[in-house]
Amino acid sequence: METMFLEASNINQYIGDWDTSKVTAMNAILDKVTSFNQDLLDSNTTIMTSMYEMFSGASAFNQSLCALKDVIATKTNMFGDTSCAQQGTPSGDSMCQLCNEESRW
Repeated sequence: METMFLEASNINQYIGDWDTSKVTAMNAILDKVTSFNQDLLDSNTTIMTSMYEMFSGASAFNQSLCALKDVIATKTNMFGDTSCAQQGTPSGDSMCQLCNEESRW
């Protein structure tokens, strides 16, 4: 799924119910998709190993992805140039937005 929607600026549909159970990399899947701001609540990421620049340049993106916080994967610059409270590479208790027990699924 790498670079699947790269620079497709008008994509803003819900894709959280896609079967991603066999996907290992979503590198730059929404890179520079400037209008995308959807929740990925139902995405299965259990075998994901790489999310490098997944939302980089998706300037409208501002969703909490706290469920992905504990996924062991490369997350370099995952939120660069987004509307997230945390820019760049996730760290600590934050995945675009600050995570707490109530925000996890």
